Amino acid sequence: MVARRNAEAEVIRLRVLLSGQAAKLTALNGETNRQEARRQLSEELSKNLDQLEKDLSKLKVERDLTLAEVEELCTSKRFYSIIEWSIQPLIIIPVLPVSHLLEMYPLPISVGRLRCA
Repeated sequence: MVARRNAEAEVIRLRVLLSGQAAKLTALNGETNRQEARRQLSEELSKNLDQLEKDLSKLKVERDLTLAEVEELCTSKRFYSIIEWSIQPLIIIPVLPVSHLLEMYPLPISVGRLRCA
């Protein structure tokens, strides 16, 4: 009878130990899963950042090209202006570069840091 009680007590003790070890293992698994999730998230964020940097570089080049085109149009483009006189018919007059015309007839055109007015 004593041996049986001792055996039952040992089984209870071993169950408690097993339960504690299972809890530790569960906690370790949870931490491992969290670490893996953080690693994957970090990897994904790094890839996204690389792509954003590439996109930003492309946009900067596109912006610079557009600014150069607008600046060229503002400084060197020649065109004809149609002026209507109340007494005379329409007259087509060649005009100086756009920048001179814009000084006489300013238009609120601005692109980036370049302002054509």
